[in-house]
Amino acid sequence: MRNLFDDKRLSCRVIAVTQSDIMKNNEITKRFFAVTDSKTKASVLNAIAAHYGITSKEAEEEVTDSEAESLLDYLTGAVRTATHLLMKRHNLA
Repeated sequence: MRNLFDDKRLSCRVIAVTQSDIMKNNEITKRFFAVTDSKTKASVLNAIAAHYGITSKEAEEEVTDSEAESLLDYLTGAVRTATHLLMKRHNLA
């Protein structure tokens, strides 16, 4: 097996590893809610609730469940874009 760091062609390639590379979707969502303010959390959950015709509490249970998809998969439009930018700011996307 060759050492990739000895290969001059590959020496400039750096792989950025974010928290999202090692965390499950529900863990990323919980972390996102922990690092953002309550207004942001409420906006995200209200958008999901409105889209799926459920309560905000049900939306929170869904996106933090161990089988949850990525938080962004539950969102559309401007809320999705804003959430993605905030997640990137906190190295969660």
